[in-house]
Amino acid sequence: MGCRRLHPAVAGALSLAFATACDTSFSNPVSAAARAETEPVPCVREAVIDDGEDGDHQVLRHDGRGGYLYTYADGRGTLVTPLPGAEGGRFAMTVGGANGSLYSARMYGVTGDDPVAFAGLGFGLVDPAAAFDASGYEGIAFFARCGPDSTNTLRVNVPDESTSPTGRICTECFNDFGVTIELTEQWQEYRLPFSAMEQLPGWGSPRPEGLTSSQVYSVQFQISGSERRFDVWIDDLTFMGCP
Repeated sequence: MGCRRLHPAVAGALSLAFATACDTSFSNPVSAAARAETEPVPCVREAVIDDGEDGDHQVLRHDGRGGYLYTYADGRGTLVTPLPGAEGGRFAMTVGGANGSLYSARMYGVTGDDPVAFAGLGFGLVDPAAAFDASGYEGIAFFARCGPDSTNTLRVNVPDESTSPTGRICTECFNDFGVTIELTEQWQEYRLPFSAMEQLPGWGSPRPEGLTSSQVYSVQFQISGSERRFDVWIDDLTFMGCP
């Protein structure tokens, strides 16, 4: 399915709704569970993971964070730009962001013909890789859109101590807790509570009851499936439910 266009009247209404970053009064195209949020809480600067405005590939240095942006792929024919670090690449921001901002994080390409092909864009929280305590927050929020020829289905994952090999717990890793969303060609804000995040069914070990928000490593945006063309833009990634 290609990235859907919004009617101009709808797009205008959305632009007004998204003008206030901490307003949770509107609905997003995610599951009913993901929409069940608490009352709006004023956000603080320390909650911002990265807004892209410094133009570099490091998240904002707040509260012990300082990881880097990166792309990744299955290594079986999937093509993604910017090139993954494992292939000698270095992430670079793209001009143009949500709400008229200067920069955003963008990945584009096409997945290979393997049924389990994938590509992703990640925001590392700590460098060298270590767990970050996000238990003081309720979830994550961000703006996203896709290009006109892109698939519009995107999985948002938060690797934690039970799903990331860095946590040294999982024996079948990478089935991270997350939510699947649908993008449009217009910037929209998405608000995803940690409590709404689930693992994919049928695999992964262990399979805990929920995300361990006190031990998270990154936020990842992933495209999965064979021969899927993608063009995904992410901006203003932040924790929500600020303390």
